[in-house]
Amino acid sequence: MDDSTLADLSLRRMFCAFLGGSLLIMLAREEDAIEPQLQHYLNLRRHAKTFHVQFVAQIDSLQGGAKDDLCRKASTLLTFDFEAAVRLKAWEDASQIVRDKYACEDPKLYSTIADVMLASEAPTGTMITILQEIVNISWRIDGIDLMKLSRWIRCLYQLALTSNLEIAEILLNQVMTLAKGGDMEYPAEELEWLATTSFNRAVDFYCASEDDACKRWAEMALGVAKNAKDGGQLHELLQTKFLGLKWED
Repeated sequence: MDDSTLADLSLRRMFCAFLGGSLLIMLAREEDAIEPQLQHYLNLRRHAKTFHVQFVAQIDSLQGGAKDDLCRKASTLLTFDFEAAVRLKAWEDASQIVRDKYACEDPKLYSTIADVMLASEAPTGTMITILQEIVNISWRIDGIDLMKLSRWIRCLYQLALTSNLEIAEILLNQVMTLAKGGDMEYPAEELEWLATTSFNRAVDFYCASEDDACKRWAEMALGVAKNAKDGGQLHELLQTKFLGLKWED
């Protein structure tokens, strides 16, 4: 067979895999019995894999509307595959799906994936890892809904505060970058919550006589508060509280 025929067969395989995956996601969601539901999800993942293999082979040779249509299908099937991996508790696969670059970057894609993740029963460590991947990708995508992104950051920050402070600090720095620039304003209530929560964490360090950590977290809290569009009121309040702390010589 010539190249044109092979390309046409590949597109047909992708179309069939997409239809099969779309049907199986409906069957899985409507199924109440656990065992057949999980089998639907497992079969769906096989269709997604078939689509993925053909997609990688064909995407660079397509242009215009055909490429756009295939990217939309890839993004849709990826969200189905992610849901299936989560329901099957295949956490490493779920994480890999988020990291996979074969789907065209689409704000709606990561919005759907984040919602599925937040509604899952994933272990805390897995939840943090996958949400961090979603946040790291999403905040660089044009057209991302900043309100949704701020909600994901809050959820991830809450998890990280009790189990991974390094990630919490990374998030605060990302928020300060987002709040300083861009066409959209970072939600004021989220900035206030992050600033006050971070400052309270600094006070916890102060009470534990961890002065360096206290100062570092207070500085980050003040940095977030500085971006609040409140005429500097929150920043002034937190700064006054910080200056009122007594330090041992």
